[in-house]
Amino acid sequence: MSFSQSFALKALAVAAVAAVSGCGDPDPAKEFAAGSRAFELKDWERARRHYEAGLEADAENVDALLTMAQIEFASGTQSKADEYLARAAAKAGDDPDVIELAAQFAYHSKNYDLAKKMYRRLADDDTLDAKYRSKGWAGLGVIDYLLGDSAKTQSESDLLMAKARTAFLRAARIDRFNPSPHYHLGRLYRDVMDYPLPAKDEFLKFATLEKKDEHRVNKVKREYIPGIAKDINERNVANSKAVAPGGREACARLMKQADAKYRANKISEARNLYAEAMKNDAQSAPAALGYARAVAAAARTRDDFKAAYIAYSEVCKMDRSKDNFLKAGEFATKSRNYASAAKLYSAALAYFPKDDVVAGKLADALKNCGMNDLAAVYQLYKSSLTKSK
Repeated sequence: MSFSQSFALKALAVAAVAAVSGCGDPDPAKEFAAGSRAFELKDWERARRHYEAGLEADAENVDALLTMAQIEFASGTQSKADEYLARAAAKAGDDPDVIELAAQFAYHSKNYDLAKKMYRRLADDDTLDAKYRSKGWAGLGVIDYLLGDSAKTQSESDLLMAKARTAFLRAARIDRFNPSPHYHLGRLYRDVMDYPLPAKDEFLKFATLEKKDEHRVNKVKREYIPGIAKDINERNVANSKAVAPGGREACARLMKQADAKYRANKISEARNLYAEAMKNDAQSAPAALGYARAVAAAARTRDDFKAAYIAYSEVCKMDRSKDNFLKAGEFATKSRNYASAAKLYSAALAYFPKDDVVAGKLADALKNCGMNDLAAVYQLYKSSLTKSK
């Protein structure tokens, strides 16, 4: 995790004011400004000398104390880092920069309970700027992801990953300029949930937003995104079906006939024509959608509902619109295929992360599966979306 450097600009501004006012050396503001420049260059020893000199004259400067804590942490002297953080906390314990650094130190010390407590203070405080609340949610997500990855049971892992996912989604929604949740969502979607397209999109957002962590950005651009693109292409090739010569033309002709029958409410005839159109061009999303609509329009029994859910699921592979996901989930539910409904709504949430209807449907589907703890996680997320409207 990267540390906040907002205090650096403050120090430089103070130094400029001091210079104009004609203050003589030694000047703590000048020391802090010089130390800040060294900090940016990761010259820890020079940064330490300047900040120690500045703190001799301005011992209660919270920003400087936080910087010294970070310098000592980067230098591997955790005990000294903790001392400087404690001094900053004694002076400004409710300052969000202090809370954030306390959370980071606790995380790196593997004191995850304390880290979550600190991040929760940021996440739940509506009086704070969006960037701090977003950092709080992102931090909570990182911890749950880590714990979920090492959980002893699958159910425990699933619950922690759901908490991590919704925490990252909230972080991204609260502050659209925060790159962290996008990176971790990309990892979650790629490595845990197997949503390659959403994973690629999240990594692209991260690479666009991240301005400091050049190493991670390069890794994402050179390894992660091309790797996912290759995976998607290989899946498309494996699932593609050859179209016979004249197949697309025949499909288009049959589609016109099918559409006319559908409009005339001759549903059975329309369904047969759509099916024939699909035989001629299995890659035609409009033909697949027409077939699904016809199957759904005639559905009366549980078996009919199952056929409609399967048909709409096929459409979702080609046309990932929200309506198609919702229809597929609706008929999966009507046919009592609750686990399939949950999978469909979960995938839909990856494509439509800010849609409270999708989140609510996912919560309901999980409840139907008897997964009440998981359902509660997504119900809370749904409530946060509805509240923000």
